Amino acid sequence: MLAKSVLERGQWWLLLLLLCASLFVGGCAHRSLLPEQGYLVSQSRMTEQIGKRFPISKNFNNLVDVTAAAPKLEMDSVRNRVRAAISMDVDSRLFKTQKHYQGVMHLNSGLRFDAEKMAIVLQNPEVEHFDLGAEAEARMGLYKPIAVGMLSKWLESELNGYVVYQLPEASRLALGSRPAMRIQVQNEGMLFLPR
Repeated sequence: MLAKSVLERGQWWLLLLLLCASLFVGGCAHRSLLPEQGYLVSQSRMTEQIGKRFPISKNFNNLVDVTAAAPKLEMDSVRNRVRAAISMDVDSRLFKTQKHYQGVMHLNSGLRFDAEKMAIVLQNPEVEHFDLGAEAEARMGLYKPIAVGMLSKWLESELNGYVVYQLPEASRLALGSRPAMRIQVQNEGMLFLPR
């Protein structure tokens, strides 16, 4: 009789232990395990990941070919945005002669977490300034605002939702099934913080 009651108590404790473990695992699946102090991704790590997906190119009606090189990133912690300087190669056949220009497009963008991609992406990038150099600007004349507008819209569209940091596969478990994160841009990189 005593052996039977000890066995029943032993099974009871095992059952209770399994129940507690399943509640803990189930609770973690809906809750982020991101540390309170957050997780910092360095600017150099983001630059490395972005560089793997560049250059990007576009042909505009067989008149202009544009290639954008990997951007140089700068963190704007005051505005909680990231800034980029993107080298642009432009081959133009607009004036019946082939001309090659090199310039730099400067833009800034917000960042957001995309749970479906498990990545940090650009949000609403905005071109601030586009410099193609004095010769290109002189040749474009009145067409400059049209050309700059066209290139700006293309680049803003191409980069909106662009992955700047892909979270490792292992982070899915740590973040849970519905991760809620906020992003804080710092001088040395971006910090993911739990909501």
